Amino acid sequence: DKNVTTPYKFNGTVVTEIFGGAFAHTSVVSVSVSEGVTFIGEGAFTGSQLLEKITLPSTVTEINDGAFYGCSSLTSVTLPGSVERLGSCAFAQCSALNTIYLDNKLTEIGNSAFWGCTSLESIDIPAGITKIGYNLFGSCLSLISVSLPDTVTELDERAFKECTSLAYITLPDSLLKIGNMAFLNCHSLRSVNIPDRLESIGEKAFFMCESLNELEIPDGIISVGGDAFSDCVSVTVRSTISGKPLYKAVTATDGSSAYNFILRNIWDKGGFDFTAQDNYFPVLQDENLQYAIAFSRLMYRVNLSAAAEEHYLDFL
Repeated sequence: DKNVTTPYKFNGTVVTEIFGGAFAHTSVVSVSVSEGVTFIGEGAFTGSQLLEKITLPSTVTEINDGAFYGCSSLTSVTLPGSVERLGSCAFAQCSALNTIYLDNKLTEIGNSAFWGCTSLESIDIPAGITKIGYNLFGSCLSLISVSLPDTVTELDERAFKECTSLAYITLPDSLLKIGNMAFLNCHSLRSVNIPDRLESIGEKAFFMCESLNELEIPDGIISVGGDAFSDCVSVTVRSTISGKPLYKAVTATDGSSAYNFILRNIWDKGGFDFTAQDNYFPVLQDENLQYAIAFSRLMYRVNLSAAAEEHYLDFL
């Protein structure tokens, strides 16, 4: 039968679990899970490519890893208010999934839970979530709207990697960490706020965000990873306090890409910290490699006179 309602009881006992793989790679189209079920097992529906509709009961508290992985005909899901945990890859590769509704009781969303949901356009993350996990929205190519609550403190690695339609995102004031490659290849990303409490930006965090225009980062930030803004061909990064440029991408006269990064007082020292890529402006390079807070591949320190400082601020 392609339309299935799971039994409330089996051999006189209330059914409380849909076992792992129970409906995996089947031809079911619609499934209504009976009241009393609290647990959807690992890979319970994985690979059921004809599944269009799933109805979950108000008793379910956990949806385990890969439960609906690759259910490529599933278009909409509403998680009941009882669900507390959503496992890793729970809805990964559900390529037709356009909307999913999450309730505030949800406190954990596993890594890659929505990876490859290429039709997903918007999502509201509930207030109980503190971490946007590894690759959570990786390759969500249609994602244009994300609402993050003030409980989120970390964006893990690749959290929004290759969300190529995402143009704007508001990061919560609670955020402390942006992980490696968090927004890598978000080609449409034009605007993102950097919260004042942010402590670190990971390697390649905004790599290849070609549409990114201007960012302001707090002077109190502790670390910025290598290539964090590389190949952001039009971005300017400014200090939130001084308003002065910390980084600006430019194009060389021969048409090749080049990047000039002026990092002012990163270590509360005088002068400038200068990062150059591909030996651009070699005249400014010092042979002593500096501490590995870097926007790009090479980090050099130079001490400029007041006149030279004004010259390069004018240049930027």
